[in-house]
Amino acid sequence: MRLLATTNPGLEFVARDEVRDLVGVDAERRYRGAIAFDADASAVPRLNRRARSLHRVLAVLRDRTVPDVGLDDTYDLTRSAGVEEWVAPEQSIAVRPTRHGEHAFTSPEVGERVGQAVVDACRAAGERPTVDLDDPDVVFRAFVRDEDVLLAVDTTGERSLHRRPYRVREHDAPLRPTIAWSMVALAGFEAGDTLLDPTCGSATVPTEAALDVLDRPPSPGRSYDFERLPPFADVTPPDPGGRDRLPPGTAVEGREVDADRVADARANVAAADLEDVVSVRRADATRAAIGADRVVTNLPFGHRTDGDLVGLYRDLSRRIDESDASTVVALTVRPELLDLSVDRTVDVRIGRLEATVVVVER
Repeated sequence: MRLLATTNPGLEFVARDEVRDLVGVDAERRYRGAIAFDADASAVPRLNRRARSLHRVLAVLRDRTVPDVGLDDTYDLTRSAGVEEWVAPEQSIAVRPTRHGEHAFTSPEVGERVGQAVVDACRAAGERPTVDLDDPDVVFRAFVRDEDVLLAVDTTGERSLHRRPYRVREHDAPLRPTIAWSMVALAGFEAGDTLLDPTCGSATVPTEAALDVLDRPPSPGRSYDFERLPPFADVTPPDPGGRDRLPPGTAVEGREVDADRVADARANVAAADLEDVVSVRRADATRAAIGADRVVTNLPFGHRTDGDLVGLYRDLSRRIDESDASTVVALTVRPELLDLSVDRTVDVRIGRLEATVVVVER
């Protein structure tokens, strides 16, 4: 089975490593923000339930390069893709189209043409699916990128995997959990380490770090589209697993200078059932000693602080220099303000914003 997984643009290499660790296969970067790989059906529930860097897992039905691609091409590719095997009797369908490049047609037209092909293929097989754009049973995703046409079935669902249930409180610029976990992975955090986020905001970094080291699923209790897709009817989902206590020597802490943000962070930690695992306290990142092996943080971009951003970065850099921290991973749009010897930078796109993950090995 050919699978396509979406992730954060710029962090595809982290997603590749996680896919290899979870299901034992090698992935390749398909395009920015997506990786592709071959795996058996059992990989789908495992990736949906356990992956921390992925947003969606799609089962690829067609992936073709079509010169001068037109709407008839999208219909023909869909009609011959075996889409009827993915729709059970009485199920509803929808198509979510995405188009990039210069074409003589629009994204909605792609959706209409692909949708018609799915309906025609199902009717030819003796089924009569209904179209439900609001709450479908089966979602087909059609991508037209220049001359590339890709048709896939969404095994995840309308809610992306990055939408974690513990996010009960958010500030104005919340860090995406999949980016937070990717930063934790880049820091090499594992059992026996101590981790600190000195500007933790709503506690996304410490929460993701704790869930990972405890081997708990990132979104317990949620449903997935693969659960109602015929090809996965006989696939057994993985055991949720997980531990209640951190391994010996392991500690996870978040700090914030603002009392309201501390309250938000503690609410999210409680929603993740980590009150006895993650420590959140009020402290000034420019003054408090670090005292951790790994520092992982989403640095203020400017709009989160009323003070001097240059001074904040300078003073935090000094606290890091004074510490015994072995690794620092920071997300920022102003890497030049950090007074640290940087070993590696990774450009990451967050919506329309271009940011940088800075990695410092000490």
